[in-house]
Order: sequence, then C-alpha cells, then structure tokens
Amino acid sequence: MFHGFVKTAAATPKLIVGDVDYNVSEIIDQMCEAADTGVRILVFPELCITGATCGDLFRQERLIEAAKYGLQDIVDASADLDMLIFVGLPWEKDGKLYNVTAAVKSGTLLGLVPKLVTDTDDAVSEARWFESGAEIPELIDPGIFSGGASWPDEDEDEDDDDVLRFSDGEYDPDEGMELSIEEDEDTDDDDAVEVIGVIESGDDEDGDDPLGYDPEFFEDWDDDEEDEPFGAGIDEQPAVPFGSNIIFECTDFPGLKVAVEMGEERKMIFSPAAGHVSAGAVIIVNPCAVRMEAGKMKETENDLRAESGRLSCAYVRASAGPDESTTDAVFSGSRVIAECGTVLASGKPMKTGITVTDIDFTGIGIRRRDSRYFIQADEQETAEDYVFAGFCYDDLSEAVPDRRISADPYLPASGKKSVCREILDMQAAALSKRMRHTGSQRLVLGLSGGLDSALAAIVSVKAAEAAGFGAEAVLCLSMPAFGTTGRTHDNSAKLAGALGCEHREIPIADSLLQHFKDIGHPVDLHDAAYENAQARERTQILMDLANMEKGLVVGTGDMSEDALGWCTYNGDQMAMYNVNADIPKTVIREIVGAFADSSENKELAAVLRDILDTPVSPELLPAEADGSIAQKTEDILGPYELHDFFLFYMLKYGYGPEKISWLAEQAFAGRYDMDEILNRLEIFYRRFFASQFKRSCAPDGPQIFGFAISPRGGLVMPSDASGMAWIQDVEILKRLREMDG
Repeated sequence: MFHGFVKTAAATPKLIVGDVDYNVSEIIDQMCEAADTGVRILVFPELCITGATCGDLFRQERLIEAAKYGLQDIVDASADLDMLIFVGLPWEKDGKLYNVTAAVKSGTLLGLVPKLVTDTDDAVSEARWFESGAEIPELIDPGIFSGGASWPDEDEDEDDDDVLRFSDGEYDPDEGMELSIEEDEDTDDDDAVEVIGVIESGDDEDGDDPLGYDPEFFEDWDDDEEDEPFGAGIDEQPAVPFGSNIIFECTDFPGLKVAVEMGEERKMIFSPAAGHVSAGAVIIVNPCAVRMEAGKMKETENDLRAESGRLSCAYVRASAGPDESTTDAVFSGSRVIAECGTVLASGKPMKTGITVTDIDFTGIGIRRRDSRYFIQADEQETAEDYVFAGFCYDDLSEAVPDRRISADPYLPASGKKSVCREILDMQAAALSKRMRHTGSQRLVLGLSGGLDSALAAIVSVKAAEAAGFGAEAVLCLSMPAFGTTGRTHDNSAKLAGALGCEHREIPIADSLLQHFKDIGHPVDLHDAAYENAQARERTQILMDLANMEKGLVVGTGDMSEDALGWCTYNGDQMAMYNVNADIPKTVIREIVGAFADSSENKELAAVLRDILDTPVSPELLPAEADGSIAQKTEDILGPYELHDFFLFYMLKYGYGPEKISWLAEQAFAGRYDMDEILNRLEIFYRRFFASQFKRSCAPDGPQIFGFAISPRGGLVMPSDASGMAWIQDVEILKRLREMDG
C-alpha cells in the first residue's frame, strides 16, 4: 500500500468437495501465506468453502450450517490479518438459498454479495439450488460473531478506545451497538442505505482469540453437561448489507473502492461491473466457478483484458480449480488480474495457488478523470442504490512490489517489433497525405548520420513510394560544420545510398565564419550563438532548397528533444512537417533497430546498426583531437531512457515527482539509484517548463501514443507557466534522503 498501489491476489485453494473443515483450513493457510507477502486484497473462488460442485448437497441443512461455521472460522482467522478478503459460500436468507461472496476484514464481516443470475448454460442450472440475488442491498443479521473486536480487560476503564468504531457511532460490548444509517429524504424505501459504518479493529496484545473459540470445541462437548451454546455471552457483530450493489471503500485512501461481480455476470447486457464502476469502484473482484472448455482459456483472458479497458478498472478473477468434482466437468483454476486493458498477472491453469500483483488504483482514477467516455453515476442515484461499507488498514507501510514496472512504458513487453512496424506505417501514411495535399514533388531533409534523421529518411522513402514517387524523390542533404565527425559524415552518405535517395553535400563552415564576422561573434567563443547559428543555417538551406525543388522539408527532431528544449528555436525545431514529433528517442532507437533486423539489404542494415551504436549528439561543438564526438547529449542531460520515462508518466497520468521517482527506482533498479533519478528528474522539470515556448510553435506531426506535446490537441500549456512546485517537490525528496542518511 504505497504510492497509490495496492497489492492484490487471486487464490485457488486445494479443496475436497463437501468437506468444509478441510476447505476452510486450506483457505486460512492461503490467507496467511498472502498476508506474509503483503497482500491487502485477496479473492477466493465462488463457493470455495463448500466446493462449487456439491450438486443437491446444497439442499442439505448440514452443509449450509457447516458453511456458515466455516465462514465464522475465516472471520476469526482474519482478525490479525490486515487484508480485505472475499470468500464464497451458500447462504440461507428468508427461507431461500443464495450463492454469495462474503467480504471479511480484520475479524469483521463487512457484507454479503449474492449472485444476480444463476447460470443456465450448464446441463444442471444453478437455479436448481440458488435464488437470484437482489441489486439493492438490505441490512440483515448474519449471525456471525466479530473476530476482530478487542474487549476491555476487567480492570481497564470502560471508556477505553478498544471498541468497534463506526463513522457515526460506536459499538461497546457492554452498551451494545449504535449504528447510524442515512436514508435519502426523497425516497420512501426504508431499505435505502447510504453508508455503513467504518469498522476498525483493535490490537489483541495477548494474541488470544477474543471469541475464546477452540477448533476442538465440539469434540470436547459433553452431552451430559448443560454448556451454553457457541457464542453465548458474546455480542454479535453489527448487521451487514446483503445485495449486489455494495462498494467496499477504504477510508485511508478514498480512491480505493472495491465491488463484486460473480461468475460470468460480465456477459450481461448491463453488467453489474458497469454499474459498480460508475458508482466509483476501481477494482472489480470476480469469484467464479466456470467449467473449462477447450480453447476458451485465452479467450477468457482477452475478455477480461477488454472489460478492464472498457470500464477503466482493475479486474481480479479467481476461478474454482481442478479439485472440484470431475464427474461431468473440469475447472481450470484460472487466476487473472487485469488493469485498464492490460493483463498484469495470470496463474497457470489446472493449478492451485496464489497469483499476486500490485494494482495502481490512483492511476485508474486519473484515467477516469481525464477520459471523455467515463461517466460517473448521478450522486443521488448512487446514494439510493448503493451501500458503501467502509474499512481501513492498520499498517500503511510500503511492501515490496510484485508488479514489474517497465523501463520502456511506450512499447509492450511482447510484440514490440510489430508495434514498431505499425508506428513506421503511421508515420509514412501521415507524411504521404501531407505530400499529396501540398502537391509536393520531393521530400527534403537534413541527414546528419544520427538516429533521428535516419528514421526520418526511412519514413520519407516509404511515404514517397505511397504517394506514387520513388526513393529518388527524397533529397537527403549533408551539411557538415565544425562538430561533424568522420563517422557521422560517412554514415549519412552510406544511408542515403542504401535507401536509394539522392544525396547532396553542402559544407556550411565558410558561411558560418562569414556570418560570425558579420555579427561580430568570436569564432573561438563556443556559446549558444555559436551552436544555434549552425542549426539555423542548416534550416535556411533546407527551406530554400525545398522551394527550389517544389518539395517539403521533413523535420527530424523527436519528442524527447522537444520536451527538454534540446533544439534550436527556428532551427532544427522548425520544419514543414515533422514525422518524429510524437516519438521519444528510446522508441526511435527501437524502430530503427527493428527495421535493420528485418531488412534484406545488408548494406542498409549495417549502416543502421552503426548509427545505433553512435553516441547521440547534435555535433555543434568541435570534435575531439582523435576525431570522436565531443558533445554527447546524454553526458549533459542524463540518459534519455530516464527522461522518456519521466515524460510518459507526467503526460499520460499526471503523476507528481514523488510517484514518478519511485516508479523509476523500481523500473531501473540496479542501473540508477534514487540520487541519480532525482538529479535527472530536476533537470527534466527545469527544462520542460522553460521550453514550452518552443513547443507552442511546433510544426505539424502525427500523434502516435495517444498523448503528445503538440500545442494542437496535445499539450495545451502556457509558455510562461511556472514549474517551481514540481522542482520544489524534487528538492524536498532530496533533502529527505539526506536526512535519512
């Protein structure tokens, strides 16, 4: 529970159909195992206390009663576990039987969620045993004793704080319960409940079970003795809501809200989850017991991925496992945790066990806030239809994350090359359209022998071909000056030749010397004017040649450079169309590498690989004595992979410095320590805010990743906005680290 992440698990316990004692023992073992790893939300399968395949045994009073006692054991065992637990069992209410999921937290039953639709796809429908549940919750007496209460010692003051607490009342074991329930004034429905109190368990210093319940209680029961029945003298816990529309809300973190959707209810036209997320739930837990069908495992995982993306939520599925009865079917034990269209973790089929990962519930909230498609339910309607059952965590310390944070958040872990090809096709289609629209006959670009211009040249060739021209319609210009090295100079010519483009070389050193003389600038003063004059001279030549050739100047600068302001205003910052405008440096490297790997042209692949190995540099300062590059961008700004990482989480999610630096620490563990990350993050913020004036007049270019820094529908930001709040946060994080030693 740190930086907006909550450690969540889906569990499939070992099971013997109908043996409640065995099943409960296995469930409790997995609860303890999950607690040891820092899990805060744990989901078990549907009907796991009894087994989902009991058939007509569900009609047996003995099994129903045993299941309730089993739930009591689980409630008791949860008293010292700081974890929200969902567990399934049959439950009798008002003379009818329901398939329910019980929510348990720290020795307290928070609510019971019945299944809305009893399955009818199977040969034997669940409707044979279970009633369909109601959506609108009602309060019921569960007959379950609170295992999380800490009773005051006899010699302690009765006003001690060791009582069950509610948001609007208290429960004292001597005085009974005071529970405030708010009713909507505009409705006549007496069962319309708005808020259920927050239950906070005290600490049992002696570690004793406050109920005094011994598992061998019944074995030691002497029939001749008139002992009091189980639980006598102990007050029952408060009434709990029973219904589908219950949201379990963490009072420590208002954005952490959990709801239940059972079985295959997501297939309903209006699924319960859709209503839950509209009412504020960010995590949907899905206890289920679905028969396995050949070829359906991947389909189900894809369904859950899509559902989590459509609803902007996390989806936690725990399915009944292979220990269920195989009389007529097999159960897979699938465990899937998905978040906003991405499967974070999944368990091996046909295996019992626990699947653990971390859900970014604050990130989900940010996605919803920024989405035009996510519509929050009307507050009055939510108040009438939903119960919010509050809970809190005793321990808010950080747990070791199980979720892998990718150092390359722009591209998927698998299928990276196919996505690179897709990006290349998008760039080429965009440039081809602009070429046709302007009636341009040629594409003109500066080819420096570096990474960005290499990709721009590849895109230009594909665009020219798509527009009905050949590669010869692309004019690649090499304009060597004071910092140009032999390596980049040669690679420029080689690349143009391998692509089939026309290559021209126009040295600009003499023009620059004349320019410096005209403005009175010392040639040996290597300041900003010295560097920027070279970039602007190159842009002037490109623009003039494009006019002469009836062509269009293709920009080569990338999103990383624009974000950091690492470009010359009205120099390389300007073009007639920039194909790299929405692609960060790290992704450009991946695209060029993928193109080289797939190319059948050995000469082209070889020069591209050498360009990939060349240090990133604008080459605006004279080379070293040995002819190597002197001005290396990453030595000055820091690694591009860090800056691109910062940019992603700042623009896509709006995260602040504390969370971004923590994510970077996880993603780049073993490569950069927190001191390095914070130093580079400060550079990022200073340059990002100072450079908005350059981005405010950026040329057109295609959006690739759904967010951009273009002033037209990308980043709408004033050029004179202050970044001091972000910079001060970084400085505070630095000072805190210094204080911690």
